[in-house]
Amino acid sequence: MATYKELVQLTRLLSGMQGTGPSTVVAQQGIEEVLTRMVRDAYVDIQNRREEWNFLIRDKSITLQSGQDTYTLLQVFSTTAPLFKKYKKDSFIITNSDGQKNYLRYTERDVLEAQYLNDTVQKLPTQYAINPENNALIFKPIPDGVYTVTCRYYASPEILSVDAQVPILPASYHNAIAYLATAKMSIYLSSPENYHEYTRKAEGMIGELMRLEIPKKRMQQRPMV
Repeated sequence: MATYKELVQLTRLLSGMQGTGPSTVVAQQGIEEVLTRMVRDAYVDIQNRREEWNFLIRDKSITLQSGQDTYTLLQVFSTTAPLFKKYKKDSFIITNSDGQKNYLRYTERDVLEAQYLNDTVQKLPTQYAINPENNALIFKPIPDGVYTVTCRYYASPEILSVDAQVPILPASYHNAIAYLATAKMSIYLSSPENYHEYTRKAEGMIGELMRLEIPKKRMQQRPMV
């Protein structure tokens, strides 16, 4: 496991630079500001390689109110800027007043709205849609009471900002951040040897991370003729 500050110090060492700093990642200037930025950018780059990293999955609980079928991101997360990328569509479960749980079926918004165009009957929701324009959730039928919906979502990239912050990657892959940051620093320092070496090391470790942390695709078996 490595902290933000330790990753910056490691990047400095791997880059062949003199010294052992910085003593902090906060409010740096000059070459140490460049080091901290390279590590921060490398971490974001790795998180952005794929949308569906397992380590970016978060759990969420939503309370549905009687008569309300649409819920904005602000209503779901209680903040105007949630660390949110997209919902995991197959994870929505609704719990009724008796404690019985059922999966909600995902339906495209236009299809769901057409299906319930003139339907004002309120009862237990069985389907939901996501507004692609703003990620608002739409539940149908319109809830006839208070229900709890649990789901999972993929968080947007975490940004490193303080000394003791530990990346959310599996600990054994933290060095991939330093390797990629070192490759970035090698361009800044005009060191092609370091660029090729640490690009190779970074890509090798990121490839291993993908095999570990990217959901396996399910293959549908076709009936034999």
